[in-house]
Amino acid sequence: MKKIIAALMIIAPTYCFAAENDTIHVKNNSVFEIKLPSNPTTGYGWMVQNIPHNVVLTGMEYSQSQDCHGAMGCGGNETLYFKAITKGTGKIVLKYGRTFEKLPEDSTVRTVVVE
Repeated sequence: MKKIIAALMIIAPTYCFAAENDTIHVKNNSVFEIKLPSNPTTGYGWMVQNIPHNVVLTGMEYSQSQDCHGAMGCGGNETLYFKAITKGTGKIVLKYGRTFEKLPEDSTVRTVVVE
């Protein structure tokens, strides 16, 4: 039984949802996510401007709001998945815009503390 619990603790990700400009505390080798409102049907999406040395981006996905009922142009949430790879502190800086336009001035920043 102890081996099963230990395996689940290693395999099962630790998820963290962070509000804007919050600090995210995670354990080393765990995964976490940042979920933000988005509407890629209009060409807009979240772009990573900076990732600290102790974190890697492992994936991104979009899910349309359930209120949309499949309607085009309706927004939802974009989820960015990260993995903590070494102990330390750093900032994830995200920009919301279109890849073919000038990088927007506004940023969403999350401080990540890997313990």
